[in-house]
Amino acid sequence: MKSNRQVAQALRYLEEHKDGRFALWVSFQEPHSPYDFPIEWRDKFNPADFPCPVWDRRIRARSR
Repeated sequence: MKSNRQVAQALRYLEEHKDGRFALWVSFQEPHSPYDFPIEWRDKFNPADFPCPVWDRRIRARSR
């Protein structure tokens, strides 16, 4: 999971810069808990209206 690596890098940065001034923004792309959406949103959207994205193997190759 990319988020585990991001957290490790953020913690390392915090430790290395704890005596100085800095700004740190950590953003997670992966889903995180809670995985359940609010129940009142259940009927707001029809999943069939949202097509699955097209997977392109070239994108994965570039991200490594």
